[in-house]
Amino acid sequence: MKSTSIATERLHVELQACWETLADLTTRLAQSTSSLRNAERCRGSLQQIRETYSASAAALLEPVEACLRLKPVRRSLEAVQEWIRQGPAKIPIGQRRLHAQLRALLVETTLDLCEPWRIWINQGYEQDWLAWDK
Repeated sequence: MKSTSIATERLHVELQACWETLADLTTRLAQSTSSLRNAERCRGSLQQIRETYSASAAALLEPVEACLRLKPVRRSLEAVQEWIRQGPAKIPIGQRRLHAQLRALLVETTLDLCEPWRIWINQGYEQDWLAWDK
């Protein structure tokens, strides 16, 4: 029984940490996109254009790189596996559904970190940015 409570505690800690990490990365990404959304495309020398694009790309991709480095979803899924292995043979359906919905939301949020890059690189339209904001 003790290993079950430890696995349950780890699961809750990892799910909370995953959510907080993704919320932080999404917030940072939203702040980065606000300055890029309505900015005119760079004009000037080739060097100036390159520097501007490099800075913009870094701002948009840094949260994605941080997510790849921190692996919040992977850590939470490993905690789920441990919880299932250590837990009772029958996990209540409501609890399974809740964890499945939360995991789906975490994965969707992770995948959504790439969306600002796709919008920006394709000369994003305002409706694309508004959809991402939602």
